Amino acid sequence: MAKQINYKNLLNGFVDTSNAYTSDVNNRLKSLYFYYNMGCVEEYLHNRRFNSGSVGNSGNTKPFVGIPSQIFQTITTYYENLKSNISGETTDIQTKFNSVTPTPTNEEKTYIKNILNQYLEEALSNITSEIISITNSFRDLQIKTTKNIDKLNFITGQAYDGQFLNNFGGRVIALQLTSSTTTLTNNYYESCRNLLEFIGDNIENKFIKNYPTGNEYFFFTHKVYTNDVLTFNFGEGLRKQLLVLLQYRDGELYDDLLKVDETGVNGIKAYTKYRFKPLLDNIIIPWIKYDARLQDSRFTNGLETGYETYLGKSINYQNSYNVGYNLNTGFTADNLVRTELRNRNIGLDNELFNYKSISQLYIS
Repeated sequence: MAKQINYKNLLNGFVDTSNAYTSDVNNRLKSLYFYYNMGCVEEYLHNRRFNSGSVGNSGNTKPFVGIPSQIFQTITTYYENLKSNISGETTDIQTKFNSVTPTPTNEEKTYIKNILNQYLEEALSNITSEIISITNSFRDLQIKTTKNIDKLNFITGQAYDGQFLNNFGGRVIALQLTSSTTTLTNNYYESCRNLLEFIGDNIENKFIKNYPTGNEYFFFTHKVYTNDVLTFNFGEGLRKQLLVLLQYRDGELYDDLLKVDETGVNGIKAYTKYRFKPLLDNIIIPWIKYDARLQDSRFTNGLETGYETYLGKSINYQNSYNVGYNLNTGFTADNLVRTELRNRNIGLDNELFNYKSISQLYIS
């Protein structure tokens, strides 16, 4: 009886890791949006590495989110600029606050400055921690998926398989596949297309960086969601979207900025609040509107619907995928298999997702 290799577990392993990856992308990007803001998602997806490569017969494609490039440097720059603006009282919030009449006291100005610094430090820590958590999770699941991709690419593309004779590398066993891999190949390509469509239709070019200018939106938006937002005039019906966001965000910064203390030390005076509140509302209305009006197109009818579509097409294959093989001791076959195995073990130093170790997927 001819010797055979069963590839059912390998193919379904690819499907399983793809399912875990797409689920994680759906859940974590939604969480970043809901708990922080749309700008954080846009920054995360703005400039990425290790998101393109070869999968199935699709050539250089993008089936992964990849790893954000220089996102921490970007956020640190935003933080430093905003920190400087707070110190110089040139933020939009402070500029409007200082414009009220009668002019706020120095104590009131100091209170506003201290509140903004407090929330800035908290936001920097929380957003950075969230991005690290998202990236580590995406990276782990991408590595698991690409290991299966690299193996299946080689098997279906070269009609070879093989292994090292020992754990230290060196000599290899080259197995030339002798029976048809058509069913395996077709089913693998089918699952590849499903993954590619999920990322292509719901991630790539869908989160263009266009959030409100100024770093105040980026660090403060999620802390100005008082129930008053339901009474704001946005010029369009956004109540449904606002009710969703109010489940995840709060109005702590908004409330603290309008906290009354007649001494001006632990708050602002009542008459200052009366004049400052409409100015503050005018600052945050565009922030809130931006996040609410994109909720349906990018998430409810975008990423969430796309994920459900992906799951509906995902298949756990039941075929045996038994493929016959012969041992090939020729130099060409030996070299082909050795190069493939070495690339899997060591990885390649480039920006493609293929042939990567966990340490090679990093934020530059």
